[in-house]
Amino acid sequence: MTFAHGTLPAGTTNEVCQSEYWQELEVNGTFHMPRAEVDPWLRATYPQLEPDADCAEDRCLAYAFGTSDLADRVELSIRLEPGASARITLLARQG
Repeated sequence: MTFAHGTLPAGTTNEVCQSEYWQELEVNGTFHMPRAEVDPWLRATYPQLEPDADCAEDRCLAYAFGTSDLADRVELSIRLEPGASARITLLARQG
């Protein structure tokens, strides 16, 4: 999550992360968190993310950070699951 300019929220479960490098570095991850904590976590961690209109999930956000040692672009998709859980998918790219 540091590469993606963030931190995992409290109450995270089922964390999975993988990275790939070809012409750019890409980190993909998924995790579950309490649905009620999604908005507070987004406001605290990624206040600059903007809604992505082309979204296949309940909510998608993206932001281009520009050049740094960390990710240039971060994309999040949020799926509200039955019950009180949300599944977060993260894609962070550099290059």
